[in-house]
Amino acid sequence: MDFTNHSMSNKNMLSNVSDQEIRDMIMELAKRWHPKAHSKSMFFSDVNLDGFDAYTFMSEFAEKFDVEMSAFIPDEYFTSEENIANIPKTIWRGIFNRKKLPHKEFDLNHLCQVVRKKEWFDPAARK
Repeated sequence: MDFTNHSMSNKNMLSNVSDQEIRDMIMELAKRWHPKAHSKSMFFSDVNLDGFDAYTFMSEFAEKFDVEMSAFIPDEYFTSEENIANIPKTIWRGIFNRKKLPHKEFDLNHLCQVVRKKEWFDPAARK
């Protein structure tokens, strides 16, 4: 999958939709992946998505809202399937370094802003 293939052809598609309606659409998508996702959930730690599942969620998000995702770097937000499948590395981290790998997080409001902007931007950039 490639996050750069989503065009901005439907820029005005959601222009008449309220932020709450966009949040509801995003939550509907999130709940398909994690039924306990809620409006205060942090992606991806609270919704327990990693690897291919997180990648697929972001691909579906980009496609559904026609968001340009070339600035989205998956490894900054969730663990890759390759790292999840690396059993020795996982055991090593579990024994000697109990902390999870550091990843950036974002919330529902950030996803809503991304939809409005029609392109991904770093959540830290808005603070």
